[in-house]
Amino acid sequence: MRWLVLLPSAAATLETLSTNNCIKDDKVSVMITQEQFPALTGAARYDNPKTDFSYPKLDERSNWNCDDCAYHMNGAFSKPQLISKIMSHYGLDPKQPHDRAKVIFWDDLPDNISKTNADMPEVHTVHVHENIDGEPNSGGLGIQESDVTAGWAPFPK
Repeated sequence: MRWLVLLPSAAATLETLSTNNCIKDDKVSVMITQEQFPALTGAARYDNPKTDFSYPKLDERSNWNCDDCAYHMNGAFSKPQLISKIMSHYGLDPKQPHDRAKVIFWDDLPDNISKTNADMPEVHTVHVHENIDGEPNSGGLGIQESDVTAGWAPFPK
């Protein structure tokens, strides 16, 4: 069984990635060069068309903000709308409750969690800390191991 695991975004500040090279250069390229997501970029399925499914390259603009792209940051859409687009990329039907039940979504904003719970009640949501260092407005997702465990807890191993 394939599971779709969604963090708030690969980089929470990429609101204008599709139209702004500065953001791409400032945020996405840094994700790659600093190896911020080694479990993703080092995975056998990362940018590998020879596998049954593949995670697209993070730093390829065409992989962002299209109707069925794997990566999205577009403030014009709600989180449930973006989750639907990502589900479509991975062959899941966002209109089907049994497919929505395969999605785990972590987010640091209570409004995003509430909206997702209201629009897609089958999606398993986990509210995480706003930041890692505990300083207000310091930015960044403060996802911790306990949050990851909470996300997977309802599902069989």
